[in-house]
Amino acid sequence: MIGEDLKILTGLEPTYGGGFVGHISPAIHQTKQLQGPARLAMALVERWGLVACVLDGEDSAGRQKMRVMTPEELARAACDTAEETWKQIEERGWTLAIPEPTPKKSRVRETEEA
Repeated sequence: MIGEDLKILTGLEPTYGGGFVGHISPAIHQTKQLQGPARLAMALVERWGLVACVLDGEDSAGRQKMRVMTPEELARAACDTAEETWKQIEERGWTLAIPEPTPKKSRVRETEEA
């Protein structure tokens, strides 16, 4: 459901001098992040959403008819395409592993420990 992937944290905001601001400062962050294939699928949905069509028989003159994809068809096509595309990208070695950043001590902890 929309909104379940957001979390609101509240706490005192540290100042540059090592103290705290006298008010509560809310911080909003996402608790879920899209991975590569999901980001690609979303990009495809954004681009195909208005123009993606499928064959829908013929009109009375024998000409091919088209109809806009339903949301379910669009989502399935985008996810299938993204999945296969991501598979090809990984097989070709076009991804780069990025190491996690090393955690740093906060200024507040350094001040308390000193």
